[in-house]
Amino acid sequence: MTKSHKAKKAKKAKRFSIASPIKAIKKKGKKNQKNKITKKQISQLGRFYYDLMTKKKNKKASSSSSSSSSSSSSSSSEQVSQSLISSSSSDEDKRIKPLDDESYKRIKKEVFLVVDSEMNTVYQINDRLTWAAQKHDVITKLLPPLKRKINKKYKVTGAEIIKMLQRRHRSRHRVNNIGNQGPRAVINDSRRKLKNTAINDKKKRRRRAVDFMI
Repeated sequence: MTKSHKAKKAKKAKRFSIASPIKAIKKKGKKNQKNKITKKQISQLGRFYYDLMTKKKNKKASSSSSSSSSSSSSSSSEQVSQSLISSSSSDEDKRIKPLDDESYKRIKKEVFLVVDSEMNTVYQINDRLTWAAQKHDVITKLLPPLKRKINKKYKVTGAEIIKMLQRRHRSRHRVNNIGNQGPRAVINDSRRKLKNTAINDKKKRRRRAVDFMI
């Protein structure tokens, strides 16, 4: 091959290398023109998306309104009970210091004795019912005379008296539920109590031994 033939082939190769990407770009441009979205289609998509969002917002608003109504009813009942407690507690209650453990245990026994003996005719706390079901009656009927009776000897707030009554009712209500489950549940509960008392006695003996060693 002569030099002229080689030069012609080199020129053709250069032309092909330059022209091939240009052709590819032109083809891509044609494809993109075919796949282009028109303004009408964009507006239709926007309307469809807007309708979906409005429907979702309406559903959320309806569900939130129903939940808020239920929560407002429950919160209103709680507010009523709290207002009753606060109304029953006077300015003297604010001045009364909180009870320590020893005085709490001592006054608790006195409160239970008064409730079981003198206040038995005023109002009886039902162990079968839950505390929430009879809390309003306890605050309105039982608490005022009980507080007057206890405050003749001790200085106790109404909230602490209610705490004492609620704790005793919780334990008694639990025992009542276990009795309703059958004799097997009663036996298991008695075993649990014996085991817990044995473990607590063991812990007390260890503490005494450590104190003696110190």
